[in-house]
Amino acid sequence: METRKKIKNIDQNIKLEVQDFSSYFYNDNAGIPFQKLMKCISNKVTVLCDGKIYHFDNGEQAIMTLVGKHEVKSVSVHEKQLYVEFVNYTVEPLMVFYITNRPEVALIAEKYGVNRIWIDLESLDKEKRQKDMNTVKSHHNVSDIAIIKPLLTKAELLVRVNSWYEDSKDEIEAVIAAGADIIMLPYWKTPEEVKKFVETVNGRCKTTLLLETKEAVDCIDEVLEMGGFDEIHIGLNDLHISYNMTFIFELLANGTVEMLCNKFKNAGIPYGFGGIAKLGDGLLPAEKIIMEHYRLGSSRVILSRTFCDNTKIENTEEIDKIFRENIRTLREYEMSMADVTREEFVKNKIRVAKAVDEIVETIKYAKNKKN
Repeated sequence: METRKKIKNIDQNIKLEVQDFSSYFYNDNAGIPFQKLMKCISNKVTVLCDGKIYHFDNGEQAIMTLVGKHEVKSVSVHEKQLYVEFVNYTVEPLMVFYITNRPEVALIAEKYGVNRIWIDLESLDKEKRQKDMNTVKSHHNVSDIAIIKPLLTKAELLVRVNSWYEDSKDEIEAVIAAGADIIMLPYWKTPEEVKKFVETVNGRCKTTLLLETKEAVDCIDEVLEMGGFDEIHIGLNDLHISYNMTFIFELLANGTVEMLCNKFKNAGIPYGFGGIAKLGDGLLPAEKIIMEHYRLGSSRVILSRTFCDNTKIENTEEIDKIFRENIRTLREYEMSMADVTREEFVKNKIRVAKAVDEIVETIKYAKNKKN
């Protein structure tokens, strides 16, 4: 009875007209925005959509995870548990990855809707090829997998191993034994390396390829035809180095990313590219990059250090606040993609190319002035 009263109070506050049939509240017109209702819910809530069931600790978690222009169809109470059904789910949120081997940070990220926690074992030759660059160079261990995996209830655990080398099979066996959900092969250059990787994993967990060499671009048709892996991600950092470019997003501006995305789409392989900073940040603003993800049909992206640099922040309350605010603004912006026209996407593509050209010129000018 107390829960029903709370629901009725919520109804009055947000002007939702519902009918009460023995603890079942139904809205015939599906006229109330899902986000608006969720902001009023501080207790646990179960959400139903298209036959799928989602459980959240509160409405805020639901908002951050379920992105789209959707409206409430019904609200019901069973054994003091609140159930909400919604309709019109029109924007698929990007799957987001976050790199950390700190258990407390992994749990915070998962709480706010991060889909994959990333343990990064790659170290071979990385320091050499990224020398003097402000890039992520993790120092994670296989033991981190066994620590973090049991803590996760919603997010998957992704592990990036080293590029293929003489001990790759042993490394992959150790990673699978430790509990990885997905294994990522970085810096591959040949179909043979991909084949060995796929055969070694042998379907025991998901596999993803990190495309970040010009050699991989050259042989991508053969790799896609061969198949056997689950998904692919374009690593813009090493790939732009491979092409001796100045700025990481030149590959987005010059059509290389679009060309690759079209190939992945035609092959029916889920894909993503690069990383994003928090909204309002980045040399190339995150908003412009996100629009390109939706234009190109990308379904996944990495959250960069500028989204939340947990290597420099010890205070978990501060990290919690950063994730709460940054994930909320990201998901709210993604919702706006439902209203973007094809013409607006094309205009953004042109603006991205222009902005990248200007950034490249600025970087080159600064380097020449320094030298």
